[in-house]
Amino acid sequence: ATPPAPTTNLQLTAPAKVADLTKLSADGQFMVATVATNQGANYPVVVVAASSASALSGAILHPSVAGLYLLAFSRVCTHQGTTIDNPAGGLMHCSNHGQDYDLKTGNPTGSANKTTVPLAQFSLEVRNTSELWVTTVLRDGGSGGGTTPPAPTTALTLNAPTKIATLAQVAGNGQFLVSTLATNLNASYPVVVLAASSTTALSGGLPHPTVPNLYILAFSRVCTHQGTTIDPPTGGKMHCSNHGQDYTLTTGSPTGNANQTTVPLAQFGLEVRNATEVWAISVVRDGGSGGGGGDD
Repeated sequence: ATPPAPTTNLQLTAPAKVADLTKLSADGQFMVATVATNQGANYPVVVVAASSASALSGAILHPSVAGLYLLAFSRVCTHQGTTIDNPAGGLMHCSNHGQDYDLKTGNPTGSANKTTVPLAQFSLEVRNTSELWVTTVLRDGGSGGGTTPPAPTTALTLNAPTKIATLAQVAGNGQFLVSTLATNLNASYPVVVLAASSTTALSGGLPHPTVPNLYILAFSRVCTHQGTTIDPPTGGKMHCSNHGQDYTLTTGSPTGNANQTTVPLAQFGLEVRNATEVWAISVVRDGGSGGGGGDD
């Protein structure tokens, strides 16, 4: 499936302390932290110390260690939004599909070739003598909030990006639309796009550009038990009338006491196009469905 296209809307909610100078005084040392952004209240970042004979882009020079630079990068893989591993061996590694990133630049490297987009980068400054603070976004990496999605499969794919809603139709918590998408499994594959309030980023969710703490999500309506088309959302959940399985609105995960499946609903990547339109552009999680519309 085609991963979501990079965006350019990452913003810090406010400057934030992310590290102590005393713990970043040698090449390769690092600290991980989270910062509040418009893409998530706990957006994962890493601050690294790197030796270099010349200035590194976006870095600040350590005030007391010659030739040592300090850099702050997002830990959100620019391929599909997975939170990447801690630095090791001069690299940052994404366990999802094997993409590596260079510690000095944040650029993709290695043989995985999953993305050409470098990690988002933040500016740093020293405050209160020994504190490192991120102050601005220098470079946006097209990330999706820093959550780790399940490893995608290739069973379900979109035939083409498709408009499924307008922003105005999903501007309040609990609002939803049911629709269909053309996929390799079904020309009219049943889906639901919905709005859900959350103070933290929702996996695969698109932050509503004009409504704070509101995320837009798109899920398959194909029950992962036996492929029945599930009911539209009601009462804060989605229900399958066949054997009673419920799914949560914020994650698509099975819930309730039916216990018919442990597999979450398939989920689609979203982006805003033409200022007001919500488009499904990729499959970010495959629900193991059989095409939809069955009444087993």
